[in-house]
Amino acid sequence: MIGFVFAPSTRKITIQQAKEITRLLPSSIEKVGVFVQPNLTYIHSVAQEVGLTMIQLHGEAANLATKSLNYPVIRSLSSDMINNYDFSFDPPTYYLIDSPPGKYEGGSGISFDWNMLQKTEIALPPFILAGGLHQDNVAQAIQQTACIGVDVSSGVETNGEKDTQKIMTFLQEAKGARQ
Repeated sequence: MIGFVFAPSTRKITIQQAKEITRLLPSSIEKVGVFVQPNLTYIHSVAQEVGLTMIQLHGEAANLATKSLNYPVIRSLSSDMINNYDFSFDPPTYYLIDSPPGKYEGGSGISFDWNMLQKTEIALPPFILAGGLHQDNVAQAIQQTACIGVDVSSGVETNGEKDTQKIMTFLQEAKGARQ
């Protein structure tokens, strides 16, 4: 999967930039649009224009949008919400568990105590883990949480730019964690 941030963030991308990138990607790669406090008309418009294949939703209104989208949905949840969240409510395709929000909804680059996922009062559905992951902790995170996937952004950057070597090392560590 590759994510395109269309929400307020230092990583926000324009529709034109996203279109240029998606044209170069093989069809086997999921193209995920990341949105906060979703406006359904805007999401549908961007998804069609860019060629998105999946939508990642952040914010309180995300539950309402999940059932109104004609795309697979990744529903982001803050780690401090999971004990009070109704997982039976219109489940998305995937859940993403992230650190509590900072300046922006998601994408803080700060990890949280993964042990709390094992101490929840409910059984968690399969989830993608986010929040402060990088090449030095991703293997431990996967092994400790039994997540089905990981989400990374700032953890593979150098000076605010994606770093190819960090991306390759992160992928090797993530893939090796399951062996």
